[in-house]
Amino acid sequence: MVSPRKVGGISTYVSLIVLYATAGRHLLFRLIRIPSPLLETRQRTSTGRTLNEKRLVDEPMIDDEHGRNDFIVHFDEILSRNQESNNHTSAEHFAALILRADRAGPRVYCRRTQMKSLSRGKYFVQMLRQGLKQYPTRPIANAIPILIKHDDSNGCYPVTHNDKYGFPRLSWSIPASMAIDSPQEDDPSSSSTWCDAISMPSYKMWKDVHKKKEGIPNSRTNNTNTLYPWSEKIPKAVWRGSTTCNNGMYGHLPLSDIPRSRLVKSSLERPDLIDAGFHKLVGKYAKVAPRSILKEPIPLSEMMKYKAIIDIDGNNWSARFPSLLCTNSIIIKITPDFVDQYAHELVPNVHYVPSSLDNLTQVVEYILDSRNDGIMREIVKKANEWCQLNLRRKESFAIKAMHALEMYRDSLERYGVVSWESPVFDDMVECDV
Repeated sequence: MVSPRKVGGISTYVSLIVLYATAGRHLLFRLIRIPSPLLETRQRTSTGRTLNEKRLVDEPMIDDEHGRNDFIVHFDEILSRNQESNNHTSAEHFAALILRADRAGPRVYCRRTQMKSLSRGKYFVQMLRQGLKQYPTRPIANAIPILIKHDDSNGCYPVTHNDKYGFPRLSWSIPASMAIDSPQEDDPSSSSTWCDAISMPSYKMWKDVHKKKEGIPNSRTNNTNTLYPWSEKIPKAVWRGSTTCNNGMYGHLPLSDIPRSRLVKSSLERPDLIDAGFHKLVGKYAKVAPRSILKEPIPLSEMMKYKAIIDIDGNNWSARFPSLLCTNSIIIKITPDFVDQYAHELVPNVHYVPSSLDNLTQVVEYILDSRNDGIMREIVKKANEWCQLNLRRKESFAIKAMHALEMYRDSLERYGVVSWESPVFDDMVECDV
């Protein structure tokens, strides 16, 4: 049964989550145990279960005579129906997947017509396939429908607490208000339930690890402590970026009033403390802003010459924040509107130094005060330890992908399912991306 809270969303967009029970009644779809010692201490999900808790199978898996899915989501039909009125619900922004249990094991399937348009969604498919390979599991039901919002937006607006979609989907970020305060919380999803987005592991970090790019600095193996010793760092906080902002929250503002411009203003007011500037004009501001405001870009490796590096949201969440924690500089995190999946693991003043745009200069002064060097070095150490544990191995991304899938599955249960006896997709193929 669909809760009253979801009625409005369902009537607008129609339910995306569909249950066709061949036995004449609904089945709940769940994942069985993910056997891994690494998951023994994982947090509990919103239903109170740990990720590796054994699930009792009361019903055998049911396959119809054609081997099709019992559970299916009519993504193509629903998205095309809404495309005329809202182009953000088109397949260009969503990817539809099915996790199906075959005789050979669980596999990820997608529409043949969407195979080439998965965009960033293909990286989550890769992580998920890695996770299924590491921790074999299978759905109790024939298939679990997975909906991915693979562009920058997650569809949730923190100011109004409005979810424009109203149905569960995986996205690269969630509103910061949904993130828990610390990793010790029993329920990562308990702080807010107004947004139905579930965050996935970072596609950017996955790409960097997979390609062994220089994008993720390594304070242990790349000799950063030798190249950029703390005692020789420039006593300033640095930032470079483009003129981006979240259009839903700040798009109506002039360039001078968006958050990143406020950061640049702080640099103009206190150049002795902060070196911040735009290196690229983008979006609508590219047409109105003079190029004279631009500064030379600074590669991430060169930013480690500074004692502190500032991180601030752009279009949505900051995709580079995790990699900054791999440097040997202090990371100043400007109060975000959106965060990624790592937010509940990172603790302010343990892994990074939090700041608002209003008290940034005071925070920088505190960091640069030589009397606080010991504290700052310890924060850098903790940040680097987290980086080594979470961003250096493909296996860690696989664990987090499985965790995201579990959270998503729980969200589907809370959302409810609707009986729909329309034909299932007949063009599902294994996602080989």
